[in-house]
Amino acid sequence: MNWNEVYFELESSLNEAEILDSDIQELSNPIILICKRTLVKLNKSVVNYGFKTELEEINFFKKIKSFPLSKLIYYKEVRSIEISFPKAGRSSQLKYIRRHIKRVNKFYARNEESTQYLARTLVL
Repeated sequence: MNWNEVYFELESSLNEAEILDSDIQELSNPIILICKRTLVKLNKSVVNYGFKTELEEINFFKKIKSFPLSKLIYYKEVRSIEISFPKAGRSSQLKYIRRHIKRVNKFYARNEESTQYLARTLVL
């Protein structure tokens, strides 16, 4: 299977969705669905065809699969934050934002090695 084709197809779909709708809450649900469908498609492809080389497998998990997965995580988190964001009270809104920033910082501190690994470019 041509992994790059799936990657660019997803990238195109996401760009189109982001252009058509600027409201993050409205945008989240269709993008989450697109990412889930792409991950299922990739999973079926891996199960059915596997990898030809170790380098192809590394590229798949580092670049191809990480793209829809990261978008899925991002948009699910944004949707969750938007839905549960306090509607009134500036102090409660600031407290909510600070709590989420603290949570994100803890995540990156716990996963520093993984983040660095994924940030490095794969030389083919």
